[in-house]
Amino acid sequence: MIVRPLLADDDVAWLNEGNPLGWLATFWLDLERGGDLEASWFVVEVDGIARGFGAACPMAVAMLGYGAGIVSVRPEARRRGAGSLLVTAVENACRGRVPGLQISYDESVEVVAAPAAAAWGYVECARHRESALDLTSLDLDRFAEFARVDGIYLASLPAEATDEEWRAAHAFLLSRVVEAPDMEGGGGEMPYGAWRGAVQDPHRVLMAREADEIVGVTAVMGRQDDPRALNTLFTGVAPRLRGRGIARALKAQHALQLAAAGATRIVTQNMVGNEPILAANRRLGFTEIGGYVDVRKALGN
Repeated sequence: MIVRPLLADDDVAWLNEGNPLGWLATFWLDLERGGDLEASWFVVEVDGIARGFGAACPMAVAMLGYGAGIVSVRPEARRRGAGSLLVTAVENACRGRVPGLQISYDESVEVVAAPAAAAWGYVECARHRESALDLTSLDLDRFAEFARVDGIYLASLPAEATDEEWRAAHAFLLSRVVEAPDMEGGGGEMPYGAWRGAVQDPHRVLMAREADEIVGVTAVMGRQDDPRALNTLFTGVAPRLRGRGIARALKAQHALQLAAAGATRIVTQNMVGNEPILAANRRLGFTEIGGYVDVRKALGN
């Protein structure tokens, strides 16, 4: 059994079989190839055949300024030590760069993943609920009403948005990301190139303005597992205006616009305990479809 770098001819789709978070791994790979997300990729071979992969992002993207990792082993190769080898490779790629590492696993595989994570020295730090909104049967009048907030104007980035306009939206989003409960103690690093690579199209960014000031933003990205689905990247509102329904308005207006553009659903993930955004999602009609668990471990030098 060996661990080696991921090669261009490795079949990531096959390696991803049985991975409930496989779409996210593919998204990482696309960002790393096309943006400025730094990541190292590994493959574990069992009996001479690639049967799992791992990724290490040694950037302060998670709570406490930790890096992030992905570890996935095909079902037939589990419980043979392949995961442990991948975790070691991922940790070594992050050690000395970030104070620790955060890895996520889907709740559907918790019976296998939780004991493995504990054996590797990881402790649970957060849980997230995943929910989806069907865009094919929206109540247009109801959503239009949700999208109205006195004194607030909602507008997407223009079709020919300048680099300055993109950067203004990115800067506001980053200032809100670091305030989110799942960025407690630091983290939330999202390089500009990765942001542009994730969002891609201006209509995927919707901003709330009070006069000329940006006071809210929501942004979505594609999902590699469903070309007509979109995934919420982040929704945030300036602290002084929270509680006025601006986040719900952003989500409602964006749902109307994205549905008109041909999208069929929006999927979102929110940390358990972040009740304001969870309540906004419920009011809009998001339906829970699952969840995932974050585990973390401090890394020595």
